[in-house]
Amino acid sequence: MKSFFKNIRLGSIADFLILSFCVFLISFAWARFTTHSLMFAIGFSCIAVVGFNGIRFSLNSKKQSKILVKQGKEKLMEESMINLISSTQEDNLELFKNILLAQNADNIIVNNVIVANDTSFIIDFDTKVVTLEKSLRNIKSCIKNGAKKINVLCYSCLSKDKTTLESIASVKVQVLEKEEVFLKYLDANKMYPEDVISFDNENKKIKIKELLRMGLTKEKSKQYFLSGILIFFCSLIVRYNFYYVFMSSVLFMLAILSRSSRHNEK
Repeated sequence: MKSFFKNIRLGSIADFLILSFCVFLISFAWARFTTHSLMFAIGFSCIAVVGFNGIRFSLNSKKQSKILVKQGKEKLMEESMINLISSTQEDNLELFKNILLAQNADNIIVNNVIVANDTSFIIDFDTKVVTLEKSLRNIKSCIKNGAKKINVLCYSCLSKDKTTLESIASVKVQVLEKEEVFLKYLDANKMYPEDVISFDNENKKIKIKELLRMGLTKEKSKQYFLSGILIFFCSLIVRYNFYYVFMSSVLFMLAILSRSSRHNEK
């Protein structure tokens, strides 16, 4: 019990108590003024506090859900890029060939370069940082084959090398690094390397798990515990106290589960 209170963040408790008190006070004043019934005013105010904190919990859960989606996309991007680096050039060419076909761009592979209409795609994931010499050699080869526009798809490129490549006067060159490659080609078409599980599919499998993880946390246990205490004390002064006792019991149970949940394990 000592460690429980030691871990409670004073800022969260203060926010909870102050906001709950303000909601209770406003609701009580309105209900008391309009109905002139003390018991009704107290009961209505308690329900208002519970409803208010429920809405806060819902909004915080949505915020956490957005963060989860963002983290999932970032994880998917890194896994996709690592997979491209570790894959053979033939596999990468086949992947992007299919992606371009999905974008209604008929294409063929010529000398390890994907040619789609008047644009040549140089797929270079042999290393994390493309070398200037190799890129210039590939670009010159594309120019000889009549390319008017060249896209270099890679994990990363040094800023000075990127400037050099994109300043070639005879052809329009665009260097796309990992984030642009992922968003414009892989994620936009929901086509990823074979060994990578898409976030959409993974999210379906972990949806319940993530909901439990967000709902049963040590931080939430403090809110459940304090809400349970508040409702329990309300049950002592209202006429029909069964519902208050029941809800406070549920909240205390959630507090216990949140403290002992395996979802809190790192």
